[in-house]
Amino acid sequence: MLRRSLFTIVALSLVAGASLWWFSQEKSAVNSEVVAGGNSSSEGDSLGLAMKTMHLTQGENGLELWRLKAEWATMRQEDGKIAITAPKLTYIMGSGKPDLFVVSEQGDVNQETQQLRFMGNVLVTQGNSTVRGDLLLYNGTARTMLFPQGANFAGDKFSGTAHSVIWRMGDQVIEGTGDVDFVLLSPSRPLGLK
Repeated sequence: MLRRSLFTIVALSLVAGASLWWFSQEKSAVNSEVVAGGNSSSEGDSLGLAMKTMHLTQGENGLELWRLKAEWATMRQEDGKIAITAPKLTYIMGSGKPDLFVVSEQGDVNQETQQLRFMGNVLVTQGNSTVRGDLLLYNGTARTMLFPQGANFAGDKFSGTAHSVIWRMGDQVIEGTGDVDFVLLSPSRPLGLK
């Protein structure tokens, strides 16, 4: 019993020591980035927690709605948001419909407002349908995906662009507004050929 307790204390001490060393290295990196950006280094002190390989899931009424994986995650104390690197979201559509996938370079999670933000080369796919843009805002309450800065969208029988694109998950409707360019494709005419 004493040996097991001693082993547990030593293991916890090693983990705590490694975490403190890693945290000090990560904090230094954040401070140097903030200083390079011209902001005060005190903003780097707001770093709360950093994690390698993060997995989040959300469900409702016993059913899983989505899974989110990211290479790195950093929780900021000042706003409670989690900044994520290389996020990959799987949105479970259910009812035999193909799942929806979202990937981007970075993003953040705000669990309080049930919102996810994806930034940099955002790609959403479902079956053969895709939407591409630089910024995607997912609203978990309304179950919508909004590309407020515009997007390109394509599927087997359509392609187009718009200044703003919203994908209403419940209705499976993609709606574009502002300079919408939409092309219906015939089966005999491949995408991009006139």
